Amino acid sequence: MPERRIIAGLDIGTSKVCAIIGETGCNGELNIFGVGTSPSYGLKKGMVVNLDKTVQAITAAVGTAERMAGVEVSSVCIGVAGGHIASFNSHGVVAVANSNEITAQDVRRVLEAAKVVALPSDRRIIHVLPREYIVDSCRGIKDPEGMAGKRLEVNVHIVTGAVTAFQNIIKCVERAGLEVEDLVLQPIASSISVLTLDEQDSGTVLIDIGGGTTDLAVFYEGSICHTGIIPVGGNHFTQDLAFGLRIPFAEAERLKLQYSQGPFEEIVQPRSEELFVLVKEELTKLQELNIVPVQCVLTGGASQLYGLKDIAQAVLDLPVRIGSPSEVGGLFDMINSPVFATGIGLLLYSSKYCSPDVAEASFDSLWLNLADRIKQWFKDFIPLE
Repeated sequence: MPERRIIAGLDIGTSKVCAIIGETGCNGELNIFGVGTSPSYGLKKGMVVNLDKTVQAITAAVGTAERMAGVEVSSVCIGVAGGHIASFNSHGVVAVANSNEITAQDVRRVLEAAKVVALPSDRRIIHVLPREYIVDSCRGIKDPEGMAGKRLEVNVHIVTGAVTAFQNIIKCVERAGLEVEDLVLQPIASSISVLTLDEQDSGTVLIDIGGGTTDLAVFYEGSICHTGIIPVGGNHFTQDLAFGLRIPFAEAERLKLQYSQGPFEEIVQPRSEELFVLVKEELTKLQELNIVPVQCVLTGGASQLYGLKDIAQAVLDLPVRIGSPSEVGGLFDMINSPVFATGIGLLLYSSKYCSPDVAEASFDSLWLNLADRIKQWFKDFIPLE
C-alpha cells in the first residue's frame, strides 16, 4: 500500500506565482492543506526577465503555503509555458526483440525512436506523449506491453522549449532553496484537473488563459494530439482597460476581475474576439490530423472575464464551458476556481507520475527523466573544465 507523501506544485506565471502543498493518502486520494500566492513581476510571456524578482515571488508564495500547511517542502513540480514552447507529431518503429511478447523495453525503444528528430541546438524535448501504438498494423492501442507482435510503432506528440528558458526557471527555483521534481507543460497540468475522461476522448480543446499567454491542448481518443501557445493573455485585457479608462494598471486589474460589465465590456470585447480568432487559426492545424474539435473548455484566471464564454462560442462556433478543478480533499473549497487549475493539476500529476511507487517503465513511457534532461542541458551549454 502506498505511503502518505507530501507533495508540492508551483505554478510560475506571468501575473502570479502560486504554490500548493498537499498530501497523497494511502488510497491515492489527494488532500490540500497549504496555498500561497504572490504577484509575479519577473516574467514576461512565461519567460524569466528578472531573476531576483522571480526568486522573491517563489519564496513568498512557497513560504505562505508552508506556514499554512505547517510543513516545509524541499522539492516542487513546476509548470512551464511561454512563447518559446513548440510542438509537433512524430512516428517511431522498431522490431520486437522477443516475437512472443512486447516488453517494457520494447516500448522504451520505440519511444526513443520517435524522439530521433532534428532539433536546433538551443531546444530540448520536455514531453513525449504517446497518441497511439500500432502492433503489426493493428492501430489504436494504448498499452501494447504484454501483447504478441513482431513490429511495434508509435505516434507521439512531442513538446519542446528553449534550453535557456528552462535553465532560468530551474535556477530561480533552486535559488529559492528548492529542488525541481519535474517540468510540466501548464496546459497538460490544467487538463488533468479540469477535463473529464469523456472530454479527453471526444475531441476537446482546452484553452488555458494565463496572464501573458493563452495555452492550448487538444485531446482526441484519450491523448493529446496538438498543443499551441497564443501570445495574448489576461494582462492584455488589463492593459486595454488601463489605456481606455486612463487608470493605473493595478486598478484596471481590479476592475477586470470584479466589474467587467457594461461600458468595460465594450473595451474588453475587441481583445476577446482577437484572442479567439487566433485560437481558431491555430485549430486549422488539426485538419492535417483529420480531427474536428467538438467542444472547448476555458480555464485560467482570465477565463472568468464577463462575457468571454459567449464570445468564445460565437467565434469558435463550438460549445464552451468554464473548467474548474476537479474536487479533491482538504482546503479545496478555498481554491475551487479556474485560477488554480494548473496548480492543482501539478499536484495531481506529481501524485500519479512522480511517486516512487510508480513503475519506472510506465513513468518513462510518458515523460522524459528530468534529472537526465538537466544534466544534458548543462553538459551542452557549460564547458567542462
